Amino acid sequence: MTLSFAPASTHEFCDALPLLFGHLRRDEALERSRLGLQLLTDSALESPANLFTARVGHALVGAVLVQALPGGVGVLWPPCAPQRPDVEDELLHIALRWMREHHVDLVQATLGPKDAPLAEPLRRGGFTQPTQLIFMERPSVSLSQDGLCLRFDSSRLNDLQAALSACLSESLDFPELHPLRSIADVLQGFRLAGSSPDHWWLRCEGDAIVGMLMLAPHPPGAWEVTYLGVVPWARRRGHARKLLQFALCETHHAGADTLSVCVDGRNIPARHLYHSCGFHERERQDVYFYRWPT
Repeated sequence: MTLSFAPASTHEFCDALPLLFGHLRRDEALERSRLGLQLLTDSALESPANLFTARVGHALVGAVLVQALPGGVGVLWPPCAPQRPDVEDELLHIALRWMREHHVDLVQATLGPKDAPLAEPLRRGGFTQPTQLIFMERPSVSLSQDGLCLRFDSSRLNDLQAALSACLSESLDFPELHPLRSIADVLQGFRLAGSSPDHWWLRCEGDAIVGMLMLAPHPPGAWEVTYLGVVPWARRRGHARKLLQFALCETHHAGADTLSVCVDGRNIPARHLYHSCGFHERERQDVYFYRWPT
């Protein structure tokens, strides 16, 4: 029978997505499929996504899911075609070609412990694994504050952008991404992660912004730190700790049970900070990158 590859039509989504996540428990596969379906059908996300399938005759044998994010960054859920590495390799080639057509310069895939078998086609296809993403969490709690954390006001957008640019220029979290994205792209990324400006906070000394905090509510009862940063000239003065304490207090008063954060495994200072503030490690995920040869 003929082997064919094509973008999935809308009515094929519900068959192809479970195949992509078939290595997971039923409840986990259903949740991943739900999120994948949202990526493919929610026009409000403003980030194009596509699902490519492989068929032998009319039988579905493989799939791969891709999304192009702002700033030349793409996300890939690795191809899955059980017992058909040749199909996986061709699906990966098709996915990368789609990314290139959408002006993606760096492709990222993040695999948890249960996703380990999906790494093989990535390695064959030229992906590297430079780091791990470490997920940490702790209960939210009410703490005393020093009054230096202020809710973001849109009139200070230019100040925020300048401070964020300074933070990212010397950041240890995924330095591979910084040259690709404008500050507008970074802020849009926060919004896509569920952090609206209503949950952005500035830490100020006088009129100067020395740090910033972006939070995202994820019901039921869980909030996430999507970004915490301190400008280089104000580091090692306790601002990051105060921002984190503020986050714990703010989310506690918002009704959250837990506060979570994820950090690049190479960022040792950040990991020490979170550990010292009572966060414990929940999970590690391997991060894979692909860049086109120059």
